[in-house]
Amino acid sequence: MVKELVINGIDKLVGTTILGKRIKSLKVAERFGGDSKCYAFTMAGNPTQPAPRDFDSEFEVVLGKFPKNGTYELFCMGWHGITCVQLHRSEIENKDVFISYFEDTLSKLRTYSIQEKQQRR
Repeated sequence: MVKELVINGIDKLVGTTILGKRIKSLKVAERFGGDSKCYAFTMAGNPTQPAPRDFDSEFEVVLGKFPKNGTYELFCMGWHGITCVQLHRSEIENKDVFISYFEDTLSKLRTYSIQEKQQRR
């Protein structure tokens, strides 16, 4: 499965800022049990922010492949249901297209975080 994850140049995204959030690091992680691997991008933020965590926190954005349909999912860890987008490998390999999807995923979390903060007031 790790072979399925090898995407040339994806490590060059480290240091990139998307919607004001800097990609702090990238690692290959086990997320779904067994031999299932994914890329985990750590987004810079306040790592000690108390609950509730939100867009301003440090969090991971995960890119994983799902063998049953051959698509990839990109989502913010802990907010899968509201941030998930499905991609095809060609969309990941095109840096500009991938960054656009990454931005969309972060935008969904930012919108959710703003709404949550307003409701807590």
